[in-house]
Amino acid sequence: MTDPRATADGVFAAILSGEPAPSAPATSAAPAVPAGSDGASPFPTRRELREAERRRSSKPSRRAAQAPRPVVEPRAAPVPQAARAPRAVPVPQSPRVRRAAAASTAAASPSAFVPPAAPAYADARASVPSRAHAHTTRRPVTALLTMTAVAGLVVSAGLPAYAFTQPPASSAAASASVGSALSVPADATSIDATRDPFTATTRADLAAQRSNRLRDANWQAYQKSGAREAGDDYPYFSELSLNQGGGLSPLNYFYRECVDFVAWKLNEDAGSTTAPFLMDWHYLTPLGGNAYQWKYNWEAHGWTVSTTPKKGSVAWFGGHVGYVAAVNDDGTVLIEEYNYQNDHLYGTRTIPATDVAAYLYAPPRPGE
Repeated sequence: MTDPRATADGVFAAILSGEPAPSAPATSAAPAVPAGSDGASPFPTRRELREAERRRSSKPSRRAAQAPRPVVEPRAAPVPQAARAPRAVPVPQSPRVRRAAAASTAAASPSAFVPPAAPAYADARASVPSRAHAHTTRRPVTALLTMTAVAGLVVSAGLPAYAFTQPPASSAAASASVGSALSVPADATSIDATRDPFTATTRADLAAQRSNRLRDANWQAYQKSGAREAGDDYPYFSELSLNQGGGLSPLNYFYRECVDFVAWKLNEDAGSTTAPFLMDWHYLTPLGGNAYQWKYNWEAHGWTVSTTPKKGSVAWFGGHVGYVAAVNDDGTVLIEEYNYQNDHLYGTRTIPATDVAAYLYAPPRPGE
């Protein structure tokens, strides 16, 4: 049998020298078995595998070599930061290799393990005094304030005892002696107190002053109009009208209005020229005293309402009334009136009789 080692050596020598390799004898046809450089089996043994794993595991793994991850602190205001580098992705390994690497790392370098850092907010919590410590600090202060308040109450309770003490008898005697020593001379005379001439102006005084000024203005306007010369005998020509703040006349109509003037003329014709008048608002127009209501009142009374003019009758224009002073032969009438196209003044006009809507004849005297 040919030695396989010799055959292998010859083959390697021929390859190195460049010569053809010697052929093996054909007599012994044994099966070829692959061999290593030392003629041993080309497959590693279990011991060699364990040694190889030990050598690989002696190198620190990537996961173990990585530094501990930073502790995430409580979120604060956003602060611009530099861009982070992408984290390396670990190469996947088999579970067996990872377990072996972890065991070897723990056994070889036990100091490589770094415990995780305490949270950042732990220091902040440690710096805050505990509730028990706060209570301990507050108790002496509360006790001191309580003692001060109690002492103040005790002191204030003792004050009235000194405030309401009776004066000594010597003081009362001194006061009595001073009072008894006062004497008034026999020739002393009393002095009469005099008041100054000044008085306060009241609201009523101011109103009266205003009314007097308005009456003076009305008088001057009446004098300039020539009403007296024209035959006006209305007695209230200077009184305040409604728009000046005036009130009702003795006839119970507002001063210087057309209805008050006509009521005056009717009473004058009936012989009543002073208050109380014979025919006032209550007798003439109890259903309403406005000018447009006069015709309705006449009809309600049953008094004469006509389209024929008559001296002494009421000329009714709907929203205005006047007094018929004369009926002319030419078919016109003379009208006396107040507050027509002027500011509550007397006036006259001659107009066609047909311009008057209705004539209200003078009413009978009360009781007739």
